Amino acid sequence: MNRTRIILLNLLIITTYFAHLISYAFILFSVALLALFHFRRNFKQILITGCYLLPAAVLILVYLPTSDLLAGEPPEFGIGRIGELFNNLIGMHVLVAYTDPPNWISGAVSVLLLFLAAVTIWQNRRDTEERHLGQRAFLCLACVLFGLYFILPNSIGPGGWVNDRLAILAVLAMFAWFRVLEPLPWRRVFTAIVILLALLNILYVGILFKNLNAEIREFTTFVQRVDKNSVILPLHFDPRGSSKRVGIFVNAANYYCLDNGGINLGNYEIQFDYFPIRFNADFETPLEEKEWVQIVHWQPEKIDLCDYADNVDYLLLWGTPDEPIVAEAIEACYTLVASQGKLKLFKGKR
Repeated sequence: MNRTRIILLNLLIITTYFAHLISYAFILFSVALLALFHFRRNFKQILITGCYLLPAAVLILVYLPTSDLLAGEPPEFGIGRIGELFNNLIGMHVLVAYTDPPNWISGAVSVLLLFLAAVTIWQNRRDTEERHLGQRAFLCLACVLFGLYFILPNSIGPGGWVNDRLAILAVLAMFAWFRVLEPLPWRRVFTAIVILLALLNILYVGILFKNLNAEIREFTTFVQRVDKNSVILPLHFDPRGSSKRVGIFVNAANYYCLDNGGINLGNYEIQFDYFPIRFNADFETPLEEKEWVQIVHWQPEKIDLCDYADNVDYLLLWGTPDEPIVAEAIEACYTLVASQGKLKLFKGKR
């Protein structure tokens, strides 16, 4: 591997680290497995590959000793969700995160993947084993990732959607194993079909996003009313809106904190020390529990909203509280600033 490729690979992995810790860890794990599968007993080459990745791996080596991530409970492996996860995989739910994908998309992609697998197996039968040894490493990696997909929980430490991330990574490994059709005319037909499917999916997702954007615009109506350096407590009682899978409003309060120094208590995870970020150690959280951010999202009735009102500049309410204790606390300890549809903006009484 030349110097340029080594630098680019490390930069890509480092970029992934700042996108999401779980995806970064899976990529490092995948590259390490590829080296083991490909070089097998060539320990010298395996060690050299590890040295290539050392700049990117330093981040996790620095992060773990200062983090309490490993101090918590280890992930619970299990097979109780295999049926559900298998249906999600066959249904290609990872293609569309906001709704159930249309049958024609999931069916077409499934047929395409099966066709590519059959073509690859057929062509590999006619060649020597040495010629497709590198491909086999990707197949082994895909099998490992699919195995983890079926037994890992959906959340590990600070990261959710673990199964979906693994499914995407496993399919990418499968694509690296696939072999293209050798006759040029067939290759062109195949390329045209793939491009057509991609464009149709982009069109479908684009229309879906256009509809969901209208709801996000409604949610962000009062952005200009929020002062700089404010602490915002978002409470949502309709987290998904028209979205069927992802809660589009769960972290949408971040829009109220962009470029103004604000803190969104629905995403201010000071309990997860994330190198090189250092949170304010003296910040008073709504609860002492480690997973207090999840409680803000899904169990706000556990928070003493009146006691915490002194720490909140704004309370952002989306939807109608489903617990009387929440509605009563908001009315008693917060002042309504603005209201429109499902959205209400309050200020804490001090």
